[in-house]
Amino acid sequence: YLFIAPVVLIYIGVIPVSWRVLVLLVVTLFIVGIMRHQRWTREEMGIRKYTHFSEAFWYSLVTLVGVFAIIFYAKKLHAVPLDLDDFQLSWKLILFFIPLSVLQEVAYRSFLMRRLQQLIGSRTHRILINTGLFTLLHIIYPLPILMLPVAFIGGICFALLYDYYPNLLIISISHSILNFVAVLFGFFTY
Repeated sequence: YLFIAPVVLIYIGVIPVSWRVLVLLVVTLFIVGIMRHQRWTREEMGIRKYTHFSEAFWYSLVTLVGVFAIIFYAKKLHAVPLDLDDFQLSWKLILFFIPLSVLQEVAYRSFLMRRLQQLIGSRTHRILINTGLFTLLHIIYPLPILMLPVAFIGGICFALLYDYYPNLLIISISHSILNFVAVLFGFFTY
């Protein structure tokens, strides 16, 4: 319900689309409350002090490939990068999309992937369910015809990475970088 009901209610117009960030924040705070109530350890949440080289390598590789893929996709669509000299736009990018990326990772990777691991033995099924719910979230953003394929591919990569290397900090940084590049090319602002 936490991952489907709010998205459907926004998509059909019961909740205004302009409230999507607030709704994501409330859902994520509820999820954090569940994790605290159930006394999840920092490690169970994917918060660790140390990062292994292999984790950093795979997250960096996926991020780098993702950046180039977004740029390639943007050029195919003839998207023009936004003007970063615009002070208001720069703050919007920093203060809006970076926390939004972190909220999505807390909800979809830290919480949902752990729950799916507890419920579903098959790695393939966990990855597909996580990816499907993550992709569904992106139906409430402008131009879903563009967003859904990008979210699906990103969702598979992030779910796979997190299943093998559960590291909330690194995946949040990776997601923030990819969202920054996507916003830079106007994917969320059409």
